[in-house]
Amino acid sequence: MRTGIVLCIFLFLHVMPLKAAEMSEFPLEPPDTSSPAGTLHEFMKYSDRFAKAMRQGEQDERLLQEMWEKAADCFDLSKTPPSMARDVGLESVLRLREILDRLQPEDLEKVPDKEGMQEQETDRWQIPHTEIAIGRIENGPRQGEYLFSAETVARLDEFYQEVRHLPYNDGAVQGIYEEYIYSSGWMIPDGFIGSLPEWMKTGYKGQAVWQWLGMFVAVLFGLACIRPLVRVYNRVKVEPDRFGCRFHLLLFPVLGMAVCLLVEYIVRTQINITGQVLMATTMWLEVMFLSFLAWMILIGSTITMHAIIASRHIREETLNADFIESAVKPLPSGRGYKALGR
Repeated sequence: MRTGIVLCIFLFLHVMPLKAAEMSEFPLEPPDTSSPAGTLHEFMKYSDRFAKAMRQGEQDERLLQEMWEKAADCFDLSKTPPSMARDVGLESVLRLREILDRLQPEDLEKVPDKEGMQEQETDRWQIPHTEIAIGRIENGPRQGEYLFSAETVARLDEFYQEVRHLPYNDGAVQGIYEEYIYSSGWMIPDGFIGSLPEWMKTGYKGQAVWQWLGMFVAVLFGLACIRPLVRVYNRVKVEPDRFGCRFHLLLFPVLGMAVCLLVEYIVRTQINITGQVLMATTMWLEVMFLSFLAWMILIGSTITMHAIIASRHIREETLNADFIESAVKPLPSGRGYKALGR
């Protein structure tokens, strides 16, 4: 018993710190992207650690985030919308890892370093027998770095579909990408997903069938919430003003924006829609959100204008009343009448 306790303490004090130090010794150190060789090596290192940690059920979200963010730093995401950079970066890490785990190992060995690129007098290198390119960034905050090109990032799903039928190389973490994209958030229990029929768990256009159905239900739920908001607003706005102001009308666009944010959260985080489908859905929801924001600004401007006009009207009536009162008020006897006589 005592020996077991001592062994557990030893593992906790020595093995666990080594695991944390594996990534946290230099948490702010960026990956080496000074050459195609450095970029590919760093991507393989961090993506391998991330995939293995995911498969082992790592619960430290900070550690997982540090791993995939360093791997995603090897991509040129300059053409990705900022709101989608996180999702695209994570999906690109898993997609490219799945692709590279199926390529011939010798294709990944002869990668030119910085001197090799200077000798070849080129700023771009492609993995042999592929269109996956690592290029030098010409401008911007990452100028001079060699990153997987923006064109490569945009076509990773196409490349993945072309090689997904090929066998994995030895030692690869198999199925990690599909395991991620077909997973769900905390609102949807894993037991519920497991109880679904197999046809609902099959993939179509990068999403499982149940994810397609869940997304449509979420969007219909949002529309079902927005439609009565508009109808009630159209009825309330023509009613007499009982409260002296109409600030309550701002509640309708605010609720509309909240519905858009809720639907986006459910689609992105809980149903876990990914790729181009997520980008299109998010863009549509952002247009709806901006429409409600413009509606709120319009209502606020109208309320403010009416308040200014009303206050000015009140001041004019007050001034007119004071003038009339002073004009009809009889002058006091004595000096006032004598003055008039003069």
